[in-house]
Amino acid sequence: MKHRDESFTSKVQAALYAFQMLEEGLKMVIGLSYEVIQAVTPEPVKFTFSADEIYNASLSNLKRMYLRVSGNATLGKEIEKLIPWRNYCAHRAFLEEYMSRVDADRENQKDEAGVAAATQATLQVLQTLQAELQQIRQLHLSLNK
Repeated sequence: MKHRDESFTSKVQAALYAFQMLEEGLKMVIGLSYEVIQAVTPEPVKFTFSADEIYNASLSNLKRMYLRVSGNATLGKEIEKLIPWRNYCAHRAFLEEYMSRVDADRENQKDEAGVAAATQATLQVLQTLQAELQQIRQLHLSLNK
């Protein structure tokens, strides 16, 4: 059996961390946006939402929720491009790493460069999302005064 590919494993771990931060950032933007909408919706109209729905949503569903509260369709498209990479890292990378060690005849299907590029793209999306989150947070705070 071959040794573990530390480079690939490290890149996958970094990517998973970035994807998790993206999911958390989206949850914050969506949750605060929903609270703002709820606060400014006049009677008799009601706007309700479930925090658990946001908390338990997949990245794909978070992107869909995000696009409902944000006018940033470009960022939504960037997130859409990241979803397959997130799924690869979360569901397929371990198999690729393991199989590359136990099956000498198996063709290497690990995409280190793709994982690294997806991590960088995720970090760029996070920067944009952070700026949007700051604006929503300020609006949210102004409504609670």
